[in-house]
Amino acid sequence: METSVCFTAFAPMKAGPDHQSEQLSQLLSGEPVRVLEKAGEWSLIETEHRYRGYVRTAHLKSVNSEKPENFQGFYPSGNMALNSLFASFPAFHWEESDKNCAEHPLPEPDAFSFGQKISGTAKQFLNVPYVWGGKSPFGLDCSGLVQLVFNIAGYSFPRDAWQQAETGEELALPKAGRQPEAGELLFFKRPEKRIHHVAISLGGDRYIHASEWVRANSLSPGEPDFSEDRFQTLCLVKKIRPANLQTLKSSIARLFVA
Repeated sequence: METSVCFTAFAPMKAGPDHQSEQLSQLLSGEPVRVLEKAGEWSLIETEHRYRGYVRTAHLKSVNSEKPENFQGFYPSGNMALNSLFASFPAFHWEESDKNCAEHPLPEPDAFSFGQKISGTAKQFLNVPYVWGGKSPFGLDCSGLVQLVFNIAGYSFPRDAWQQAETGEELALPKAGRQPEAGELLFFKRPEKRIHHVAISLGGDRYIHASEWVRANSLSPGEPDFSEDRFQTLCLVKKIRPANLQTLKSSIARLFVA
């Protein structure tokens, strides 16, 4: 197996080795993956969070797994509100060096400030259109938005909503009288079905999610942006604490271990 990085702005990640297959997710510029096998023009890859799919081999650049480049972080390279879309495109940033540097733990924020950071970052993507399997400013799905926001904060996070629901501390539902705090995750499902949707609380009855586009809605009946369907299918609220997460840097490191 070899380690590669995506060298294009983004690359579709498919369920099968062909263009007609469902898009499961996307790789972003600089994102490292482990190549499990090659099937013609396509490669079966595994991401740092163990998500598998097929990517066009032409979008990948092999890197030296014995001397990995120094991962510097994952962030937009500019202010999304002021710069062009390409200038602010989220990417995995690497230092051009043969030397590895030690892991520098992220500062441990309190739960309130971390939640504010998560919800504040999510608001930068307001009005981005919904794209199934998308996790870029060109298009996001609900779990892609959540994963992207946690990656920007410096943490690894699962890809699909049902996987994300397995992380964090379960809290009482708003229907029980408790108001969610900013940064908590809200999960939705229909009876006898698996969780299919996720949103990020903005605090109180407000939440942000990718549904047709990235937008904010309300859990309070009578509000103009209240969604009855979301209110009825809300099934789970989770608080995500940094102490329970793996940093993106340490998660990526496993891809460079033979």
